[in-house]
Amino acid sequence: EGGAAATLERLRDPTAVARIAHDVERGLPGWENLLGTLGPERIVVAGVSIADRGGEPVETVAELLVESELGVQMIMHYASEEAVREIAAHPLMLLGSDGIFGDRPHPRVAGSAARFLGRLCLREGLLEPEEAIARLTARAADRFGLGDRGRIEVGKRADLVLLDPAAYLDAATYEEPLNLAEGVAGVWVAGERAWADGAPTGARAGGVVR
Repeated sequence: EGGAAATLERLRDPTAVARIAHDVERGLPGWENLLGTLGPERIVVAGVSIADRGGEPVETVAELLVESELGVQMIMHYASEEAVREIAAHPLMLLGSDGIFGDRPHPRVAGSAARFLGRLCLREGLLEPEEAIARLTARAADRFGLGDRGRIEVGKRADLVLLDPAAYLDAATYEEPLNLAEGVAGVWVAGERAWADGAPTGARAGGVVR
């Protein structure tokens, strides 16, 4: 409540931080209590878990938030690989990513589509390639009402990716989260080639989708 300024003021108040710690320890229910749900050993900041940083976990989180003026990004591990595969195979599942760029982002920024299509589907056979591609393209476009894209048809935007199915694979890791996917031969945005020979071409044909 009160926006960023009020939040920072509370985080600088030892009494407020102690109250937050008390609520976490006593277990307020729901996703809002992620620190208590996940545990400090599973919340990682700049490659080091909160537990490994030492000190009281809630106080450590509060200090990081104050020092960065709420600019901290955290990678929180809250689902098993088995759960990810079960969700990915669900008939209603569509793939997207809310990854945010930064110095050490979550590897999903560079690897979401390649992990789903390249690793889970082409390598492991979780879904047929046609089904996986439809979830990444046509069905996602339909879901968001983007009628001018998502399919290769006359009159549609030519947003295309040319990849080698045998080589297409995610390469992003938690240690190197910005490693680009392997096996991408070309990318076209609105018919203009934006990626070729392993590098951007300089074309800027994209725009805001409203």
